[in-house]
Amino acid sequence: MPIEEAVQINKNTYYHKDCYKQSQEIKEIIDLFINYIDPLVVVSQLRGVINNIIFNKFIDSEYILFAVKYAINHKINLKHAMGLHYIIGYKNIQEAYLKEKTKKQPETNKKIEIIETEDLPFYFNPSKQKGFNDIIKEW
Repeated sequence: MPIEEAVQINKNTYYHKDCYKQSQEIKEIIDLFINYIDPLVVVSQLRGVINNIIFNKFIDSEYILFAVKYAINHKINLKHAMGLHYIIGYKNIQEAYLKEKTKKQPETNKKIEIIETEDLPFYFNPSKQKGFNDIIKEW
């Protein structure tokens, strides 16, 4: 990756833009959990649960952040860090996330443009492979 595409944090610290976004989302998840759910949570345990979900279950950090915000706003009972495994599986959270995701898609993806080109002839040459019916006929 060229250095021009990287996100510079400090004088000598650079992140890939997607990795930086993910690290910021993880920090926000931790802050929300501490401020709204459990101020006495063991941060290393919470970070371990988040990392397990992201890197072992391959769940996007953006979805986890959405699920935590949804749980806070809808007062879903979440008492401990391991509860994150449960809320990411709730059907109503998944549906709300998909609705939110489709709202964010740009309008350019929804337009279809038809381009006229020269007519190309279509030829079909059937293969002469023998199938199961041909084996039965030979008997």
